[in-house]
Amino acid sequence: MKNSFALSVVTAALFAMPFLSTKAAHAGSIAACNNIDVDANATCSAEVMGGCTVNCTPVHFEAACSAQLEASCTDMCTGSASVDCTGSCQGDCEANCMAQPGNFDCETDCNAQADAQCSGECSSSSSASGTTSQCMASCKAHFAAQCHTNCTGTPPSASCTAKCQGSCQGSCTAQSDLDCQVNCQADGYASCEAQLTGGCKADCTTPSGALFCDGNYVDHNGNL
Repeated sequence: MKNSFALSVVTAALFAMPFLSTKAAHAGSIAACNNIDVDANATCSAEVMGGCTVNCTPVHFEAACSAQLEASCTDMCTGSASVDCTGSCQGDCEANCMAQPGNFDCETDCNAQADAQCSGECSSSSSASGTTSQCMASCKAHFAAQCHTNCTGTPPSASCTAKCQGSCQGSCTAQSDLDCQVNCQADGYASCEAQLTGGCKADCTTPSGALFCDGNYVDHNGNL
C-alpha cells in the first residue's frame, strides 16, 4: 500500500513538470515583451497621440525688406517729377482712361509703369549692387510707395484728368530717384534679412499610445 501511494505521487509529479516548465517559459516570454500578453489570433491596433505639428510660413525676405528699406531711404533720395515726364505721361494715361473710364484706377495705372522701368533699371550697370531680384523688389517697392502717396484721395468717380495727374506724378517721381533708391536699399538687405523670420517651426510632444485588441484596452501598465 505504501509503495502504491509513493508511485502515485511520483507519477503526478512527472505529469506536472511539463506544465510547470511551460508556465515558466511563458512567463519569460511575457517579460521579454514588456508584460504584454496577447493571443496569437487577436486583432489589434495601436492608437498613438503626440509627435510634431509643423507650421510653415512663406519666406519673402526681399519683398518684406524692400518695403522697409524704401521708407528708410526716402530721406536720402529726394527726387521730383520732371515736367517732360508728367507731360508725356498725361496724354497716354488719359487716352487709356477714356477707353475704360469705369475700370480705370489711378494707383493701378501708376504701378503698371513699374515693370518696364524696373526691367531697364535693373539691367543697367548703374544698378549692379545687389542681385537682380533685389533690384526689382526695391524698384517696385519705390513705385508702389510713390503711386500710393500720389493717388490717395483720388476717388473712382474722379475725372480722367484728375486720375492721370495722380498716376503720372507718382510714376514720374519714382523714376526721378530710382537709382538712388535701388542703391540705397541694396546696402541694407543683408542686415534686414538677418532680422526677419520665416520658414517652418515645429511643436513637438512625446508620443504616447495605447493598444486595443478585439475591442479591449491592453497594457494598463503603460508598457507599450
